[in-house]
Amino acid sequence: MPSNWCDISFIIPSHRPSQNIRELIRDLMRLSVQVQIVLVDTSPTGDVVASMRSELDDARVVTQVLPSGDPGVARNMGLELSVGRWISFVDDDDRLDIDACEAAIKAGCLNNAAEILSFGFKIERGSETILYTQTPTDLQDALFASPLAFWRYFFRRDFLLQNELRFPGGIVGEDIVFLFRVLAKKPQFAAYRQIIYTYRPASTGASSVRDSRWLIIPQQLSLAFIACEDDELRAIWLSTWRTNITAGLLSLPWRMRFQYVRSTKSTLQQIPEGRLKLEALGACVAQFATLLKRKRFKSSQRPATLVPSSD
Repeated sequence: MPSNWCDISFIIPSHRPSQNIRELIRDLMRLSVQVQIVLVDTSPTGDVVASMRSELDDARVVTQVLPSGDPGVARNMGLELSVGRWISFVDDDDRLDIDACEAAIKAGCLNNAAEILSFGFKIERGSETILYTQTPTDLQDALFASPLAFWRYFFRRDFLLQNELRFPGGIVGEDIVFLFRVLAKKPQFAAYRQIIYTYRPASTGASSVRDSRWLIIPQQLSLAFIACEDDELRAIWLSTWRTNITAGLLSLPWRMRFQYVRSTKSTLQQIPEGRLKLEALGACVAQFATLLKRKRFKSSQRPATLVPSSD
């Protein structure tokens, strides 16, 4: 079978049967472009594949049971099984706008130079929705994009394989580490300025999507800093920490500040000893000092560079 026999491969790790995964796969099968759907079942006993045998009986669908429960390992397995020109990593509880998705795929297949294709998305939690219509068009845009989300891109498969880009296994935030490994290779960008992806985050106890964004951004920057081996890019992220994150941290209620500290502590434990760990520790200590301040910023005082546009 030729290596690029279809336009795009959708890689979907799933750890439990659900109605949403059925609807997601049904939607993807409606695309008129050539697609491959790679479903990696990470449930302990293969319940996802077993419960969907009739829906998965299609030549466009590849299934793999991998009872590790680790989404990073599952996505790597999906990438090895993929044959599409483009790769899309999709969470099993999210959705895609099929018409916009098809148009973006066609545009991406006509652009032989692009190695990463960005597009708009929205985040839904309960009754609250935030639209993100700004699409990164170059590396600088991507570095300061908010949120730092790997599912807001299609990736050229050959680019991932040639650069040996994979997800780390066994850590929290493996998707952010993967994204910044990609960005550190300085890929060529293309942008499709329509909303394609709908992300539905699991509840974290945050009072709203907007509040939780400020918990996520510093954590993502920490993971990105740890993952990056490029001194120039790491310097940019350190600058971002110093100039833009303070207001975000101070906007968090105390409960969420402690959540952030616990998360960062866990991340730091995964860094090998050496210069990089010392730099990361220094940056995180500065963040913790900020978290201990009692002042709370009002919404209007949050830095504009980290607030997405909304319609």
